[in-house]
Amino acid sequence: MSDPIPPTNPNRLDDVFVQSRRELVSILLIWLVFAGWVIAASDLLAYDDASEGVDLVFGMPAWVFWAIGLPWIGANGVIFWFCLGFMKDQSLESEET
Repeated sequence: MSDPIPPTNPNRLDDVFVQSRRELVSILLIWLVFAGWVIAASDLLAYDDASEGVDLVFGMPAWVFWAIGLPWIGANGVIFWFCLGFMKDQSLESEET
């Protein structure tokens, strides 16, 4: 007969570590998406020929609204979702004690 499988695997990663790593990767991906949006939109929209005038959206230049204002509002919405729905509060105490 073979030896029984031990009840706990010493190589198993802790659940708190796994969740923390998942949250870290999510935050970095969110940051990359919004940083890419700001950089790309600013590059594409900010250097238009201004000889015919500047388009305004809510009293600011249109490129500022689309390249900075909108991603800022979107990032705040995603972070609220992340903090209230995705992030989990976990106890750091071991289950054995």
